[in-house]
Amino acid sequence: VMPLLTSCNDNNNNGREHSMKQEEEEEDVDEVAAKSVLMRLACAFRNFGGVDCNFVKERGVFAARNDDGEVQWNQSCISIMERTGSLTKAMELAEHALLPKQSTTTQNNESGESSPHSLERHFKPPACEPHYSFVYGNDADLIASLLQPSSISVGSQLSSGNRSSSPNDVSSGGRTKRLVLECPPNFTSTEVAVVWTYPSSLEGVEQWREIGRFRLVERGTSKY
Repeated sequence: VMPLLTSCNDNNNNGREHSMKQEEEEEDVDEVAAKSVLMRLACAFRNFGGVDCNFVKERGVFAARNDDGEVQWNQSCISIMERTGSLTKAMELAEHALLPKQSTTTQNNESGESSPHSLERHFKPPACEPHYSFVYGNDADLIASLLQPSSISVGSQLSSGNRSSSPNDVSSGGRTKRLVLECPPNFTSTEVAVVWTYPSSLEGVEQWREIGRFRLVERGTSKY
């Protein structure tokens, strides 16, 4: 019996070792692939220059909803970005570097001009626009409570016996000011971060990790 049990244990150990080795190999493959993506992008974007990130102020901050009215978890608090020339060029270059067969730029045989028609598939519904996310998975009702500015005297609150305040209120110089959620200020990005976004779910966000980053301009460039 003992040799049989020993044999079974050995098989189990071998099975576990094989499984662990296979998992390590899969992780190694992912790691190599991630570094390859980072290197290809860094090479493609060498001396690319800054990317203008401007926001559509008229759209403000909102939660994007699907056709059924449900808020999309990864578009639950966003600001729409303008499709600036540098942003469009950056997206075209990234796709050409990573997916040359599906490049966003198609050559027109007659005019020789390019058309970024397929960029649209990167702008996922329901917003279908490039955007900045403040947070994921929030209650959409919280956004409305932060959109309207207001301020009242702390002294008036106390004298009237009204000591209640919103958790969004902060005291400064004897006054209580409500925090206001607004579009971020326009900026020019001089750096790209490549992030592993799997699993693609709200629960999986904690497992997302940065693969690496690279600069779009040389350090010390006066323009940036």
